[in-house]
Amino acid sequence: MGDSSNEMFSSWSRMKLCWLPSDWVQEISGPINRVTRISLIDLDDRTSGIHVAKITWGPFNQYILLERRGSNGYILFADETKDSGKGILTYNGALHSYQFAPEVALDETHGFSAILLDNTLFKVAIASVQVGKTAREAATILNNANVATSRAYDDNRLQGLDEAKSTLQQAYQAYSNEDFERARQLAYLAATKAGTSTTPQSYYDATQLINLLDGQLKNATFKTKEAQSLRDQAASLYTNATVKLDFKRFDEAKTLAQQGLSLLQEAREKERVQLIVGGIQFLLPGLVAGIGISVILFQVLRKRKRAV
Repeated sequence: MGDSSNEMFSSWSRMKLCWLPSDWVQEISGPINRVTRISLIDLDDRTSGIHVAKITWGPFNQYILLERRGSNGYILFADETKDSGKGILTYNGALHSYQFAPEVALDETHGFSAILLDNTLFKVAIASVQVGKTAREAATILNNANVATSRAYDDNRLQGLDEAKSTLQQAYQAYSNEDFERARQLAYLAATKAGTSTTPQSYYDATQLINLLDGQLKNATFKTKEAQSLRDQAASLYTNATVKLDFKRFDEAKTLAQQGLSLLQEAREKERVQLIVGGIQFLLPGLVAGIGISVILFQVLRKRKRAV
């Protein structure tokens, strides 16, 4: 069978060189009146299975080839009535395996469509042009719904977003099952739900408390080690709170910010008490000495008074 690992060779070339076993090529005869499902294996993968779809109609020496290379599919038109070097093989379209945007290739000239149903397994439906148009409309609305849910997430509009995502997932499932009309309806509903989602109050509460904690940390200077330690702990909680906020975990961010503010309040109380105690300890020797001198003077004055 030769060496078929050279990526420069198309499926047409490999077929001519007998590098592809006949059972690796699925032939589909036109006109396309029903849906044919194929899970395409990469052209360079030596695993047994369908590597190429060959769509034939009318003239024996003209046909379409659908091949997979990596995560993309390519559609080629072969016209063997032409001489070598005259364009026997021409590029006729592609199926790109995007994560959230199903692809549909329409070929109205030859009366068929290629619909990518599953990105992971590269499951393709070969169908009529009309079915392909319905699938393309559904794919467009699916993409719009996905954009709407992503925008809502980025804008922190999480209230009601889970329901929108669940509906969108159902739409993708319907699309994968070739129920394109239902997929279109569900995708439209998902986009509507995403558009009406709102920002929860917990986001505003968390943001306000984090900003308050940030301002207090910037103005917090302590002299005692215990208060300084508490401030450091509050700063760590501030960092964790901002991370939680970025990950949309608003309730946790709010709790961490509240804990940080409580630690700063505790630090201020500790600082005040320790400074008072320190001041007393500093003044106490002088105070004792002053009392002692006063006692001595009192005794001296008392003795003089008795002598008189």
